[in-house]
Amino acid sequence: MGSAAASLSIGGEYIYRYSDTYLLAGDARYTGTRANPGIRYVNMAGDAADIAFTNHEISVGGRAGYNFNNAKGMVAYGRLGYYYGKFGINDVSNFEVNLAYLPSELLTGVTVGGSLDIPRWNDKLGFRLGVDALYPNGKRTQTQGLEDGAVSRVFAAWATAGATYQWKPNLAIEIGYRYAYAKTTWTGAADGSMRPHGATEAARKDIGHTGMIGVGKVF
Repeated sequence: MGSAAASLSIGGEYIYRYSDTYLLAGDARYTGTRANPGIRYVNMAGDAADIAFTNHEISVGGRAGYNFNNAKGMVAYGRLGYYYGKFGINDVSNFEVNLAYLPSELLTGVTVGGSLDIPRWNDKLGFRLGVDALYPNGKRTQTQGLEDGAVSRVFAAWATAGATYQWKPNLAIEIGYRYAYAKTTWTGAADGSMRPHGATEAARKDIGHTGMIGVGKVF
């Protein structure tokens, strides 16, 4: 199943130059996603429904960076952070609308990763590449009564690529792309679950592609 959605992303970072070679930084970002009509689902009886959903993601972290001290301002960062994701099915308990019996979910855990910043590729352009992973501490919880299994294990990762165009001295136009991947496996039957698959083992892969354009300001 798949769906298109609209997203709004707001974030910021603070960078402290510890020395000519080393930098310390903190960052935070919120991304809200809304899909309506959302997921189109047709069951085996031929009944169809559109399942709308909303997703809230919060990511916070601290970074330590190594400054290459070159003309492009290149800095490599290691990052330790925390991720909170809330995926909400609209009217989750109304099974005439939520025809697929999809659960709302929480995905949380500590993340580790790294990034490479090239803020001065030339006078106008800068680039950033990054990756973060949630493993093995990630936890996915589902709506009670709609669980896919008794015990879950999850691996998730995010890869990002971005570019900035220096529009004015303190304003930049930013474009970005994020690839999100998560694989969850469940074992054991959850007591009281109404999920229709009736299995004692289940697995799911989630893949998301997000394109963004916006404005960044330096203070």
